[in-house]
Amino acid sequence: MPLQIGEAAVSSVYIGADPVSRIHIGNDLVWQAYAGAGMDKSGNQTLSGSTWSQITSWAARSGSVVVSNGLVLPAGVTATAVVQVTYGGSNAVNSCRVLADGVVVGTSPAGGQTVTATLTIPAAGVDRLITVEGYVAGLTGGRAVAAAGTFLTLS
Repeated sequence: MPLQIGEAAVSSVYIGADPVSRIHIGNDLVWQAYAGAGMDKSGNQTLSGSTWSQITSWAARSGSVVVSNGLVLPAGVTATAVVQVTYGGSNAVNSCRVLADGVVVGTSPAGGQTVTATLTIPAAGVDRLITVEGYVAGLTGGRAVAAAGTFLTLS
């Protein structure tokens, strides 16, 4: 559940100069601070052509944890996702998209060897797994996803 004052979402709470990381009402967690998370592609991967495919094998950035090839976005948190996928070749249909529990949140513009998108993931009442899919066509070399330059961050 997002914490709001009027229409404005609250992103940080302090008691004096001390930051608050969680707010409970009774035993229920109603708000928690979110420090963000990130993951980088680990190893190369070749995708099937002309179909959306999950990008797998990720390494967690410092302070993050990769779960089932994704990052967990806590309940009640709105996040900005930045995704970039670098392919083995340039193609007009190369693209990537971000999913929250299997539901598409947003898709990058198509085209080029490196595709990037910045997307807003709205808050939900439950934790969600944020994953990445890629879409390519063409020869096998162009369908390769490179580890270098492929990442997902949430902030």
